[in-house]
Amino acid sequence: ESNMMTVPTDCDQRDERLGWMGDADLSSDSMCINFDCDSFFKSFLLSMADELGDDGSLPDTVPWVRYGGRPGDVSWTAAFPQYVYTLYKSSGDVDTAKQYFPLVVDHLSNLEAQAQ
Repeated sequence: ESNMMTVPTDCDQRDERLGWMGDADLSSDSMCINFDCDSFFKSFLLSMADELGDDGSLPDTVPWVRYGGRPGDVSWTAAFPQYVYTLYKSSGDVDTAKQYFPLVVDHLSNLEAQAQ
């Protein structure tokens, strides 16, 4: 079974068929090398933007259903800027990068606030 059905999932044979951000982050480059992932990435970026809190926080899973924390672990929520960057690298899509840049800045500001 595929782990690229609507959202990038973890183990499709267990009850981990959620959009785990860590898995999305770590596999983004290989996804674009092996697949035409532009539409998939744009869809998941929209889902991440929808889950972005007013404070710039993101959960560990997108969409946030029942597992993971909020705010999510920094190594997991790194999927948001990573997806923007990977999409830009693989397709040269500047418009999407411009669209999500302010939200990425909001998220990075949230991470900075958490670190203090």
